[in-house]
Amino acid sequence: MRFTHFLAISLCGIANVACQMDEIEVPREELFTRAFIKEFGIPDPDQDWNVATRVTANVDPALVRGAETICVYDCMPGGPDCQLAARFSASTTSFDFDFAKGNTRAYIQATDAKGTVVASGYYPIENGVLKVANRTSRAGETTACTIKAKDISTYDEITSGFSSDINKRFSIYGMYDSSKGSDWVCWGTPEAGHLDFRNNKNTDVQNCYLGPTFSAIDDGRTVADLSKIVGPNGVFHEGADKTTGQCNLERYAEKLNPAAGVTYKPAVDGTKISIEYIYGSACFNNSLGYFYYKEGASNDEILKSPMFLMAFDASPWNNTKRSFNKEDYFDFSEMNGTDTEGTKGNWDLAYWINRAGMLPANDIEMYQNEGTTRYKPSTYNLVYYPMGEDGKPKVDEGRYEFPADVRIGFFIICQGYPKMISKGSKYGQEYKVGKEDFRFSIPALNRELGNSFKQNHLSGKYLHNDNRFTDADNPMWFVTYNWNQEVVMGVEDGTYDNCDHDMNDILFFVHGVEPPPTEDLGEDPVPESWIVACEDLGSFHDFDFNDVVFGLSYFATDKNEDRCLKVKALAAGGTLPVQLMWTAPNGKQHDLGAENGYPRWNNWFGVSNENQVVNCNHNRDYRFDGATVTIDLKEFPDYSISPNSYLNEGEKYPMGGFSIGVYEDGGYKFTREVKPLGQYQEGDETWSKTPQMILLHRTWRWPIENKPIFDAYSGGAVTGSDKYVKQAGFRDWIKDKYNIEWTSLPSDTEVVVEHNWNGEKFTSGSKQ
Repeated sequence: MRFTHFLAISLCGIANVACQMDEIEVPREELFTRAFIKEFGIPDPDQDWNVATRVTANVDPALVRGAETICVYDCMPGGPDCQLAARFSASTTSFDFDFAKGNTRAYIQATDAKGTVVASGYYPIENGVLKVANRTSRAGETTACTIKAKDISTYDEITSGFSSDINKRFSIYGMYDSSKGSDWVCWGTPEAGHLDFRNNKNTDVQNCYLGPTFSAIDDGRTVADLSKIVGPNGVFHEGADKTTGQCNLERYAEKLNPAAGVTYKPAVDGTKISIEYIYGSACFNNSLGYFYYKEGASNDEILKSPMFLMAFDASPWNNTKRSFNKEDYFDFSEMNGTDTEGTKGNWDLAYWINRAGMLPANDIEMYQNEGTTRYKPSTYNLVYYPMGEDGKPKVDEGRYEFPADVRIGFFIICQGYPKMISKGSKYGQEYKVGKEDFRFSIPALNRELGNSFKQNHLSGKYLHNDNRFTDADNPMWFVTYNWNQEVVMGVEDGTYDNCDHDMNDILFFVHGVEPPPTEDLGEDPVPESWIVACEDLGSFHDFDFNDVVFGLSYFATDKNEDRCLKVKALAAGGTLPVQLMWTAPNGKQHDLGAENGYPRWNNWFGVSNENQVVNCNHNRDYRFDGATVTIDLKEFPDYSISPNSYLNEGEKYPMGGFSIGVYEDGGYKFTREVKPLGQYQEGDETWSKTPQMILLHRTWRWPIENKPIFDAYSGGAVTGSDKYVKQAGFRDWIKDKYNIEWTSLPSDTEVVVEHNWNGEKFTSGSKQ
């Protein structure tokens, strides 16, 4: 046989053998990786596709002395957007919890066994550490109380600003910090004419009195925080309702019983009591004071008790500081310029005081959804002076600790500041504090002075004609309520011809007192919640990340009964038979569906078809409520969903141990397991960093079916409230592991699913 014939026959035989061999199958993970790199390029090897991180809290025991529980939130509690990240015994000085990478601070609230707030406020997170410590010392507080008082009822310089009816009725004491060397002579030193506090022409008068104490660190509350209370849709919004003409006092009359007045009882014997000035929309330069009396005292005895003038100037612009950029806080007196249109930047303060008079309220109106404009609160600490045998307070023996058998009330003096510093005369006319200027937190005292609700609402409705508020009732200028366990005192300063009774002209958090017996107006926070979006690797063209979408809710805690993880089925965009798997930190794998009666993932939504696409369109009227499964974490106190959670025999589970099991068609055997970062292979970091699952904030909206995530979040631009805002697209997020803005900024809301899932609430405990 000729060699050429032999070669031809041999090649033919080889071809026949090759035709009979099975085709080499490329793993679907590798096909997914190839398609991903073709679309996006090689991903950042340090990218973990998880917006959660681990934070360590270090707690100073001195700050939470007397507390039983300390809670960590992502923002001020009370609004629907607040999440609880951790709840521990206050005796625990260090603990870890999961938090969003973008959070630079956390809100702390420490409460005692009665639910009384012992400490609260924002604290910064630096290098993964949340340091919870005293921000500053109390105003004037050293080893011994240095806050003294002086009877100013008969002091010539101050009483020249009082009308005769006040001098006959009250014992008014001014408070000052003796550690600063004030000797009270400075009260009489202002030059003739009106003292302009904004320009601070003469600081001696101010230095005689206690000034507001501001925290040394950034603990300002955002406009978004405050708007939950006083914003257009807040519970104590600005002004009377434009539709019904109803004011806040009327709206909450039955819940708050304002006719009973506002007094507070110390939470325990020897407690320290402080008030935190968090907001004010007052257009007056009011003065603020307090008084205390023994339980059971008559109205006449209460009226004759010493009145302590604590805040000489209780205006919002003197007791709050404002920041535009989260870093630099300014006194309102430092803000001046030509900007009178209400945009950000410098403000013409005189314009707002004279025209609007309510600069914080305008901020709330314009920037209510922003987190950049912040207000830093000031704090005043109340002082208790024992009574002498002569019936007068021992003004040199003040202390911060209050006995348990007293009640504490408050008062404001409308326009007290300018009237007192004018020495009773302004522009050649009498300008004095009269009894009509006093607003007591006990309505009966207002009636004793002849003050009543004769004023009109701004809407034109006469409050005293309402059946609930007759002329015989006591006038009310103070209300108190609970706002997510914080005791809030709202004050109406009133005007002389009309009044809107919105009860938010001054807003305080009152610390160290028993909460009022009213329902909590704030919304309960949910445990911190996240969304995990997965590809089932059934195809490599859509990258819609909606094949399996589920929510996670949990918070770190040292209480076994609360240590669990809730898993909520949100969407099923794939048609492959799949199931949600969970590998516990001890290495044991759980088929969450089979263990809870759901053969396939799609069955979690109550549908029998295991291939049915569920909740992957933008039609809100066609939705299925997915099941919620609870995972017991009692054995795993250090459980975490952050990327550095744990390794299991060399396999990475950087999203809390979750993965997707894919069944063979019609069978019960897994053909593959979809993991967060692909099938890990030693030395193949590109493969191991290709995302098959991504963990995002609970507000994230997944793309509709067959809409690639890079189209839904393609970038582009939107117009912000005051400037051009650049959106960050999905491709950009791949390059920058800290860029999380895109998770809430889709290019077109028609291509994402608008869901209303905000997390799963837990049933144990009075508060989440």
